[in-house]
Amino acid sequence: MLKRILKSLIISIIYNSLFAGGNLDTSFGTNGIVISQIGAESEAKAVTTAQNGKIIAVGRAWLEQIEHDRCVIARYNLNGSLDLAFGTNGRVIFDINNQDSVLSNVKIDTNSNIVIAGNLNEEEQTVGFISRVLSNGAIDTSFGQNGIVKLDSLGITEYSQIESIDVQNNGKIIAIGYEENEDQEKDTIILRFNINGSLDNSFGANGIIRPPFQGSQSLGLKIIIQPDNKILALMRIDQGYSLARYNSDGTLDTTFGNLGIVTGNQYMNYMNLQTDGKIVLAGRLQNSFVLNRLNNNGTNDASFTNGLSSVPYLESRSMGMILQNDEKIITKFNYEFGPTWKYKLIRFNQNGVLDTSFGNNGIVDSEIGKSRFIYDLAITQDGKLIICGTSSLPGIEYDHFMLGRYKTSAEQEVVETYEQQYKYLPYGKRPSEGKEKEEIEATLKKVKRE
Repeated sequence: MLKRILKSLIISIIYNSLFAGGNLDTSFGTNGIVISQIGAESEAKAVTTAQNGKIIAVGRAWLEQIEHDRCVIARYNLNGSLDLAFGTNGRVIFDINNQDSVLSNVKIDTNSNIVIAGNLNEEEQTVGFISRVLSNGAIDTSFGQNGIVKLDSLGITEYSQIESIDVQNNGKIIAIGYEENEDQEKDTIILRFNINGSLDNSFGANGIIRPPFQGSQSLGLKIIIQPDNKILALMRIDQGYSLARYNSDGTLDTTFGNLGIVTGNQYMNYMNLQTDGKIVLAGRLQNSFVLNRLNNNGTNDASFTNGLSSVPYLESRSMGMILQNDEKIITKFNYEFGPTWKYKLIRFNQNGVLDTSFGNNGIVDSEIGKSRFIYDLAITQDGKLIICGTSSLPGIEYDHFMLGRYKTSAEQEVVETYEQQYKYLPYGKRPSEGKEKEEIEATLKKVKRE
């Protein structure tokens, strides 16, 4: 009997070790998925993880009793259960001036406060806003006006949106988005806020940068603060994309690209920064989804499939990208499947080549029969992939807040195999505490030799 259990264990370990991730983590929620019913309908628009491993997701919920969308923040424990120490039963729901509002960005600052940003509809205009929430879920009233900063109070036009935020180590917040002028042309805006929510006058012109793009519209899409406090700003322009790097005072860093700016004919919408300072971009070009990697100085990195990697473009919405801790690249796509939505996750190696060890030849496809749409990705400290979005529920008319967690490595598969299989062995036959991984690896090597 014991030999059969050991044989089953070894076969299971070998089988799982052949894969480098792409399976849902069944220790999270129900078979790897958590769905939180909030209001009549809800969506998780952005997600991040705190240093203690807890997961914070933000979005919106439609509340029938008031017939408005409200901002939602939810915090989850490592196992996917709501953290009841946060807000009310793990959730914070609030509005701004009793208007429809949605959160689409979330970051954690060095004091464990939650920095959030989104947009609200006010008198038929969209207005961007930033807020800050304490670690217990209470709105930080020391920030802005009762915890809120609206862009229209800062000299920004009546129509504005915030697309991305980042937080410096000193607590200052950088935001990028766009405003619309009287001619309905959109122009990028980059703003820096002090820790009390006021504009930082040492940055740009009184805290604001309006990059000049004569003859074209520009949409600010993504902002990243480098470890040296230089700032990367990704923008879409009529002809493709523009990537600018700014010094900490808001002046262009002329050592980057052409006097501080790199442009391309691809429609790049997503950006991540590697630990070595290289920049990964993702977007589309004609009928292909493309990845590009730039060196720290803005030149194309020829070691990355000659600078550009592409796969046939999926008829999709809400693409996205994130880097794993080992800097493999995971991308996401949502696409219509009959009357429902499905998603694909595709992983690329560090050199831009499709990683065929992930999922099924590099691709993970969501299960059939359930409508799921994902908006954002995050990576946990132990390297697992978090997705957030919206999912259908049996017997419920509308979709709701959804999180999922995927394993991304063979080691995670082996650990789960140990936990699932070795617990059935008699105590006297189990590996000693702390030696499980070493003894499993030794067993694998022995079996391979035989």
